[in-house]
Amino acid sequence: MANENNHENKYMDIAIGNVRYIQASVRYGWGTSKWFWVPGKVTRVTATMFIVAGGKYRKNNGTLVSSTDGGEAARLGDNVTGYMRVMKVCVTNETAARDAFVAQLRRTGVSIDTGGA
Repeated sequence: MANENNHENKYMDIAIGNVRYIQASVRYGWGTSKWFWVPGKVTRVTATMFIVAGGKYRKNNGTLVSSTDGGEAARLGDNVTGYMRVMKVCVTNETAARDAFVAQLRRTGVSIDTGGA
C-alpha cells in the first residue's frame, strides 16, 4: 500500500475537479492575519503544475509556485508544514471557523481583507 503522505504519489495523478485544501488568510486591523485551511477545486493541470483558486502549485511537491514561505495544496487529513514552516499541522476544513471569524470582525466594525473570498 502506498504511503499517502508521499509527495511522489500525492500530486502526480491530480485531475481537474479534485478538491485540495489551501491556506487562506483574513487580514484585519494593522497588518494582522489569521490563516485557515479552506477547500478549492483544481481548475487546470499541466505537466508540471496545477491551479487551485488562482494559485499555481507544483505537481512534484504541491507547494505554491514563487513562494519562499510555504503554501501547499493538501488533502484533508494530510500532515503538512503550516504557513511560514512554523510547525506541522493536520489539514482540516476550517471554512466554518473562517466564516465565523469574518462575521465576528464585521460585527465589531474591524476593517478586514479576505483576499476576495
